Amino acid sequence: MSQPVSNAPLKDAAAPFNKPSADLILRSSDHVDFRVKKDILTEASPVFDGMVSLPVHSPVEPNNPDFRDGLPVVRVTETSRTLDHLLRFCYPILNPELGSEVEICEVLEAVRKYMMEQAEKDVGEQLERRASKNAVFLYALCSRHIGWENELRIAAKASLEMPIENALYSVHPGAMDARSFMHLHEYHKQCGDALADIILTSTVDSHSAERVYASAALESFMVSPIESLIVNMHIRPVVSKEEKARRQRTLCTRSLNPFAAEADYHEVDESFIHVLEHVRKELRRRPFMGMLHELIADPHDASFGGVVACECDTCLAAIPEALKIMEFTIEQQYKVALSQVDPTKNFTLKITIITTFMSKFREIAETTPTQLSMSSAHDGEGDSSGVRGASAPFDKPSADLILRSSDHVDFRVKKDILTEASPVFEGMLSLPQSVQPAASNLGDHRDGLPVVRVTESSQTLDNLLRFCYPVLVPELKTALEICDTLDAARKYMMERAEKDIREQFARHAKEEPLALYALSTRHIGWEDELKIAAKESLRFSIDSWGSIPEVRAMNSVDSYMCLQTYHQKCGELLGSEVISKGLIGPASGMAFAEQTYVSTCMHDVVLHPLESFVLQARHQEDDSLAAQLPTPREKQLNMRKRTLFIFGKTGDDFDYADRQVDEWVIHLLEFVRDELQKRPHMDTFRDLVTSPKDPSYGGICNCNCFMCRGSIPGAVDLLGRFMNADALDRVEL
Repeated sequence: MSQPVSNAPLKDAAAPFNKPSADLILRSSDHVDFRVKKDILTEASPVFDGMVSLPVHSPVEPNNPDFRDGLPVVRVTETSRTLDHLLRFCYPILNPELGSEVEICEVLEAVRKYMMEQAEKDVGEQLERRASKNAVFLYALCSRHIGWENELRIAAKASLEMPIENALYSVHPGAMDARSFMHLHEYHKQCGDALADIILTSTVDSHSAERVYASAALESFMVSPIESLIVNMHIRPVVSKEEKARRQRTLCTRSLNPFAAEADYHEVDESFIHVLEHVRKELRRRPFMGMLHELIADPHDASFGGVVACECDTCLAAIPEALKIMEFTIEQQYKVALSQVDPTKNFTLKITIITTFMSKFREIAETTPTQLSMSSAHDGEGDSSGVRGASAPFDKPSADLILRSSDHVDFRVKKDILTEASPVFEGMLSLPQSVQPAASNLGDHRDGLPVVRVTESSQTLDNLLRFCYPVLVPELKTALEICDTLDAARKYMMERAEKDIREQFARHAKEEPLALYALSTRHIGWEDELKIAAKESLRFSIDSWGSIPEVRAMNSVDSYMCLQTYHQKCGELLGSEVISKGLIGPASGMAFAEQTYVSTCMHDVVLHPLESFVLQARHQEDDSLAAQLPTPREKQLNMRKRTLFIFGKTGDDFDYADRQVDEWVIHLLEFVRDELQKRPHMDTFRDLVTSPKDPSYGGICNCNCFMCRGSIPGAVDLLGRFMNADALDRVEL
């Protein structure tokens, strides 16, 4: 049977697909004829082999559209550009160099469709080369195809060279949906975590309050030469033994003996740890080996986080030289770590959804027309046209107008109520109505009443009308109901209804802020609703967003990124108020490489009772183990002290002071800071006091006595009372 023929003029393809010796014509979707040789196609593609092996009858009619110049015509769905590239990969000529990511994906899709193995291999090689230029856009294109796991891995791995927060700048508007970006963001996070943990991890010793560090990037023999390079820089003053002991930190490395039962432990200068922390931070931001090479060859921060204060050539070269020593080990560990992170695992859900949809579709397709008509007859009271009547109070015979919803439900309403509630309906109903037969149910009248068709569904229209009628205001139950009804109220300019629905929006935002935010992004001019939903979304950590269907269905990755950036800014703001790292060593005015800390929500009124709470929770550990400590008691207590700069506010005055506080206080503030960065909301304090996920508060509260179990929650509660929650109002969405 002949296929439908377009009236568009036919064009001939360029050489070598215009030779008169061809025995077949392939016609592209944009009406360009490619004259090709069957033998080449059948060898390159089993699909074409089966297609052209079918018997072809000579044209009987002179203008048969299935033939041209006596040659059979095969119509394909590819464009002329894609078909030209595809055929050049098959012909014994030079392979074309595809110019863009879009071209690569279009040709790759075509070669897989026609099962051209060699062409697929050649196009795949071009995709891999192209991935280093615009990996994020390539990832976005590949995410649209099922079965492209290998290409997703290539693009995702190449995208690690760019900080994920800059990813959108390399993507064409609308090229990536929110779900794909969430998957890529999670992959970056997992790779960053894996690489950061290779460089440095830490835990708090439950006895001494000392933070103990470990590095998988260091062999035992590396520690001494690296520490010599770092410590012997010109900026290091001569210090006393006590100060030197105070800045010593415990670092665990891999043993030289692969059969050793335990790792090796070293006492290293604190500046050694600061260097590793700086490298860890940079590699978490851009988790690829090129980042380490940049730190060695051309670091953007030559001070490495403040460790290098001297600008002489010797000091500036010291840390890059130290990094060269561990470069090979990091690279080996990096390959192992990244092999365990799969960027395609989240697409299983996508495939499952599509499979489920197709099975449901087949069920519907197999349903007979009789079954469909019977099921619809039970949906509600209706007539032969499929129109049903609405429920009370929109079914009264005293009505003088019918509103028909998009799903064919008739609402019998009073004009007077609509015209008072909505200037849009007032203008609409003031127009003269044409007279229609009273018996007609299919035209603009039904039962003698004029029918006005609206685009809203019956549920939305029912909710909207109840906000206008003098009846109980409905309580909208879902985020979708609220947004659909609010959109309709604004469409018909119903001020009172809009006010009432916005109040419900604000209340419901405490329960479903993410769903409301995602739905609000679909509407222009909903800035206020976006701000309300965004602020309430701070109750939830970013890691939980993937479980919200509305968020996964967001078409705009810009809106998703906007919310994520807002969340991160709020987390950084609240977290930095609790505690942040200050300057290191000489830069802070101190004579040794000690890390200082800063708190802007703290002053002496809070600090003293807070420290008492913390030490009270440590009473049994400190007292019972005092005699067992490896160093004298006074020295141990001295090593536990850390410098905290406080900038608290008392009334209209600001307190500024530096205080020596127990290291357990620092650990508690860091624990609270980390929790606030995950959930930057004041409810976080409430949850930490009443139902903490970690009852030990990061190992601070190990004693289970009644006194200790109340001390740390009391300290957290006290801290929360002095937090400035209004600070988040300064963060813009």
